[in-house]
Amino acid sequence: MKNPITILFIVVYFITTNFVFCQEPVSCGPAPFSSANIPYNNNPVDFAFSRGFVYDGNAYPNFQLSKQRLADCNLTPVGSPVTFAVFPGGATVKRDPDILYVNEQGDAPWNIWSVDTVTGVRTVACTMNGMTFNNVTGITWDPAHQIMYGINTDLTTSQIFSINMSTGLCTPIGTASATCAGAISVSSTSTGTLFCIDIVNDNLYKVNRTTGIFNLVGSLGYDANYGQDAQFDLSDNKFYWAACGGAVQLRVIDTTIGTSAVVCAYSSIQICTIGIFPKLPGGINKDNNDTGVNLYPNPAQNKITINLQGLHTLPGSNLSIYNIQGQIVLQQTLNQNNTDIDISQFQQGVYIAKIKLNDGSIVQKKFVVIK
Repeated sequence: MKNPITILFIVVYFITTNFVFCQEPVSCGPAPFSSANIPYNNNPVDFAFSRGFVYDGNAYPNFQLSKQRLADCNLTPVGSPVTFAVFPGGATVKRDPDILYVNEQGDAPWNIWSVDTVTGVRTVACTMNGMTFNNVTGITWDPAHQIMYGINTDLTTSQIFSINMSTGLCTPIGTASATCAGAISVSSTSTGTLFCIDIVNDNLYKVNRTTGIFNLVGSLGYDANYGQDAQFDLSDNKFYWAACGGAVQLRVIDTTIGTSAVVCAYSSIQICTIGIFPKLPGGINKDNNDTGVNLYPNPAQNKITINLQGLHTLPGSNLSIYNIQGQIVLQQTLNQNNTDIDISQFQQGVYIAKIKLNDGSIVQKKFVVIK
């Protein structure tokens, strides 16, 4: 177990040298600054292989969204660096439709944003409220039970909670527990089993999603510190950890005993969050303009048109439209090459059109409704 006095000393030292940590007495924020020139991979990387999306802290207080393969740690930047109120807490991918979410960790407003994985643009999905502690160190989407969970900590105890994605209300599950003293992340398997990484004791815990009780799995075998994240690849339930401490590494955790093994090392001072898009049969071609599927106008006010360009045999293509919270607002079968969709009753905001073509492939298009 780490000495809390030592951890408190580290926090005080870095604050006095103009580094900002989360408000709790743990080093769950930025890692110590390095003046090294961190290289990026500026060659475009195919999305089909780059299913990991991370925020790195190389340009703190700005944070860069990048994509990566899960077999190596080469990062390809997406869009421009962005700021948070203090620090990004965690990331997760919500299924149906596939949306990357990231949350604010350290100060109000505690937003959850949806993130465009092509442009890097963020859109506020909700603002969290009602947390036990004034931070949110991680979030995860449970695809089996369709629930967003969050976690926070004050170094001595940790609290898990559910998040209402419409209102942002955080509902504690059970009571804050000293069993897992410093939960820096929460992660869900495809069946809804939840795991937490503790940066105080360097352990992996399984947490009961109905009682909030933490159960020790085992030691991680790594000296973890500062903000970091972990999520499952729902394709095969492999548990990836963007670990930060003595080294910044992508690791895979054995959820039966808690130990972790190195996949690769990042050329970065810190990887703050990681979200993983699962590999699906047929694949999802996200917002790709070369799919033979067009949506226009964008932005739109009362009507959009879905054009299939005659590339897909009709009938058999299905349209689902989701709001930014991931809730279905419209479903319709596309029985012709050009289909007009009435959106006059939609509220202003960002929406995602998910089109399942009759060849089994899936296309997602993001559009904006203005009023």
